[in-house]
Amino acid sequence: MNYYVYYDDTGRIFQLINIENYNENPNYINIGPAPIDITKFYVKNNQLIELPPKPDSGYWMFDYNNEKWVVDTMLTKLDVLNRRSELLKDSDWTQLPDVPQPTKDAWASYRQQLRDITTQAGYPVNVVWPTPPQ
Repeated sequence: MNYYVYYDDTGRIFQLINIENYNENPNYINIGPAPIDITKFYVKNNQLIELPPKPDSGYWMFDYNNEKWVVDTMLTKLDVLNRRSELLKDSDWTQLPDVPQPTKDAWASYRQQLRDITTQAGYPVNVVWPTPPQ
């Protein structure tokens, strides 16, 4: 019995299967008797190629056409917006009626800077987070 990988036209592998009777499907290649972790490989010129290491622990997706890692901006945006929401929520108390006006003003400025993060030139990949008041 041999293992085969099923892949699309870009080389992205979708499935690892173990079959006895191979039908000549052009999007299957025989990888031998041992399984592999299909998240670590792609197919190019009908050959199994190991993905290069990700640049860092950020949100990345592999661009199979250009054979390189690119930032997954959708997940990066979600992460930034979730963090911003948490920081805003954690500072909600600063805008209550019994908070002294100087404290309220300092925190209002900080909270506005958080809301303006989406207008930064580097958003969402290179965000400069404001420093909360002391």
